[in-house]
Amino acid sequence: MEMTIKQLANELGVSKTTINKVISSLGVQNTLHKVGNKYVLSEIQILQIKNQIENQKLKIENQKSKIENLEPKIENLEPKIENLEPKIENLEPKIENLNRKPRTENRKPRTENRKPEIENRKP
Repeated sequence: MEMTIKQLANELGVSKTTINKVISSLGVQNTLHKVGNKYVLSEIQILQIKNQIENQKLKIENQKSKIENLEPKIENLEPKIENLEPKIENLEPKIENLNRKPRTENRKPRTENRKPEIENRKP
């Protein structure tokens, strides 16, 4: 049974624009035929479009499910973040202070790190 784009859109509860986007993504826009001033879809094209839209709906449902699974984890992390924020604010001035000191103050002189040389070495 053939259908127009509008009829299929109404049946699936989507817009004509959605049907047209699916037609483009499937690459079948050049295979449509016109009856009067309307494009008519063949049974095969209708099945392809329905499958594509169903796959998109499944992907959306899958993404929604993932989001729902993440929400409790986010809620669990929020108090931990709030607890860490004051600690970070407390550390920031200390870090700035350390960054202001010249590097030589933070290092030991090189001579202290060297091993003593052995005198009178014989080859």
